[in-house]
Amino acid sequence: MDGMLDVWDILFKQNDPTLSLKVCDEALYSLRIQDNGRLLACGSEGGGASLLELSSGLRTNQSNDKNLLAAMLERETKRERVLEARQREVRLKEKSRSEEEGGGVRLKEKSRSEEEGGGAGRRGES
Repeated sequence: MDGMLDVWDILFKQNDPTLSLKVCDEALYSLRIQDNGRLLACGSEGGGASLLELSSGLRTNQSNDKNLLAAMLERETKRERVLEARQREVRLKEKSRSEEEGGGVRLKEKSRSEEEGGGAGRRGES
């Protein structure tokens, strides 16, 4: 929205862009990368266009980038599964705790009604 182009290298930093470049004073509306990755066209909201040349460091993969990315995604998938399992466990504990508390209240109410009913029957019998 501010005309900034952010370039990300998720193998290097996941929370911040590696490079931020002010392309224009309007919101960027569209991007198109040339097939070989050397040129990047940016279209602004007002209809302006900018052509940027990317350095070879930004457009060339390192030999192990695919393996590193696959390992990172696998790690994140496992982490997500662990978090989901923890959430399920917490929900089950909360559910069983609420059922126990609810069951305890029902048992108390039942014993009170039995005491009241049982006591009245005994008085009538004597």
